[in-house]
Formats: sequence, C-alpha cells, structure tokens
Amino acid sequence: MHVAIDARMAFSAGIGRCVRSLVPRLARAEPAWRFTLLGDRSRMERADWAALSNAAFVDCRAPVYGLREQWQLVTRTPSDADVFWAPHYNVPVLGRKPLVTTVHDVAHLRLPEFTRNPARRAYARTLFAVASARSAEILCDSEFSRSEFESLVGLRARRPIVVHNGIDEFWFDDAPTPRPVADRYFVFVGGSRPHKNLGGLVRALAMLTDLPGANLIVVGSLDSARTRDSTVAGLVESLDGRVRSVGDIQDELLRAYIRHAEALIMPSFYEGFGFPPLEAMAAGTPAIVSRAGSLPEVCGDAALYCDTSDPADMAQRMREIWQSPDLKRAMAVRGRTQARRYRWDESATALRDALVRATQPAAHA
Repeated sequence: MHVAIDARMAFSAGIGRCVRSLVPRLARAEPAWRFTLLGDRSRMERADWAALSNAAFVDCRAPVYGLREQWQLVTRTPSDADVFWAPHYNVPVLGRKPLVTTVHDVAHLRLPEFTRNPARRAYARTLFAVASARSAEILCDSEFSRSEFESLVGLRARRPIVVHNGIDEFWFDDAPTPRPVADRYFVFVGGSRPHKNLGGLVRALAMLTDLPGANLIVVGSLDSARTRDSTVAGLVESLDGRVRSVGDIQDELLRAYIRHAEALIMPSFYEGFGFPPLEAMAAGTPAIVSRAGSLPEVCGDAALYCDTSDPADMAQRMREIWQSPDLKRAMAVRGRTQARRYRWDESATALRDALVRATQPAAHA
C-alpha cells in the first residue's frame, strides 16, 4: 500500500502532534507499505522520521485554508498512491484518491471568532461538505467532535469513528527536573483566542487576593493570533506582573513548567480533545478544566471542573488546589490512571485499519 499524507502542519501544535506521533508508528508497523509526506521537505528531512526507510518527502508548502493548497495537494500527490490521509478537514477537493480524513473539531463552523469572516466561513463549509461526501472514512478525536460534525455538517451513510489521541510516554517520566521558576504558580497552555477563555482565567486570578503569591504562567503568545481576545492584554497589565507569558517552548521545558505547577488550568468554551490537561495528569499535576466540549469526556473524574462563565467559581477551584496538598496528591493518582488510557499505538492501529478499509471496493459502493 502507498499512503500519501498531508504533513504541512506536522510541526505545529495539536494537529502536528498527531501527525508526528502517528506517522512513525504506522511506518514501523507496516514496513512493506510506502508513505509519501507532503510538506516542508527540508524540515521533514531533519526530523526523527527521516530515518524511516519506507517514507519519502515531497515539498508542498501552500498555506492552509487557501486556494493554492487545493492545487498543490492534487498535483504533488504521487499518481500511484493508493489512499490519501488528510489529518485535518482541509481535504483536496479535486483529489481522486480514496480519502481518510481526521476531524479534530468543528470550531470553524461553530465559533463566532472563526465564522464572522464570510469568505473563511464559506471555505470551511465547502471543505467540511467535501470531506463528508468524499471520505471513505472519517475519524474524530472524541464523541463530542463526532456529534458536532453530525450536527453542523450532516449525517453520513457511515458514521465517523471516534479515535482518541494518545499521550507520549515522555510525560510520565518521573526523573527529577529543575523548577523553571522559584515561586508557586498555575499554568495555562494555549493562546489568547477567545474560546480558550484566558480572559476569564485572568479575572479569576485577580479574585485570589487572599493568595498574594499566586501567579500564572502562560505558555503561548498573549498577542499573536488574529482571533486573539483583545481584552486579555489590559487584564494582564492590571495584575502588575502576576501573569507571565513564556511564548512557545520546547517539550522538555513545557513539561518542567507543567510538572512544577500547582495546577494546569484549561477553562475553554470549546475543545475537540484537549492535550494539555491529559499531559498534566501524566506528569502528576492536577488539572482544572471547564465542563465544555470534549473535556468531561476526555478527563473523566480525574479533573476538577469549573464553570467557565463564572470566574469566581474558577477562582474557588484554584484556591482549593493551592490550599490542599492532600487534594493535589489524590488528583495526581487519579490523573495518571486517566492519562494511561490514551495510547498512540491504539490510535495508529485505528488509523491503519481505516486506511485499509478505504481502499476496499465496499468503501466506494
């Protein structure tokens, strides 16, 4: 079998983590298969997976969510490829290969920050419709994302399959790591897009006047995304240094920030899966999350839940963690048990099976 893969987002967060985790496992599990990865060839050739003997790299750098990607994905896919894996909904509209598509969420159809722009909204609707119509198999990260897909895109003859993501073994490593900062702190991983609700978290932090040493480390930019929450900068400034952004950092340093935090907080209004709380759980750090989107499904009973629309409720959950070492220890045990449920090997097997099914005649009947 020859599998073509859109790997343009391989070095980004979220979707990139999925591509980087799944492709090597697929290639090693099926040494007789061939894999052609479309993306930044020079960067892919410097990555760990360059050592894979059955993987080839084709330069394809068209920006995502643009018309140029449609031309490049079709013209640079090898003619002898048997199946195409699109790890995001921006599938090749004019492609003729059997298609397997992974849908992480339907945020571009659901959230106002994405849907206000008519051109982007129309492009997203078109691509989701094509993905639904053309894909022999659709894989969703969670039951929540599957229900969102069926609600906003429509029902299919064959329902999308839920395939949860995995957690790298790296996160469970108990080897000592130095504290990145001396003070106690909470950590938030993500940007300032409105649905991440960083503004609500900063408001909650401002309410913790009885915890004067409580600070917040933000992993990610406070001001880079075009869909950023414009209220965050003013709120951060009003807290006089209690909120600090460290930008985008490498995994080793990220693990150190998460591991030594009092808790990781993910107060999102919408999530299709949510890596950060599970990574925190694997590292032995409590997670405080909202009851929105997929987070209750993914985190189970191993997280503390907050009302994402009520900063006072969020502040109370933060206070409970800060003041109770016993609660922190109990959550660390539950969290690691929960995180162990998510294995990349199982995700890769499910993807492999979907690719095989997609090439069978019954998939096109």
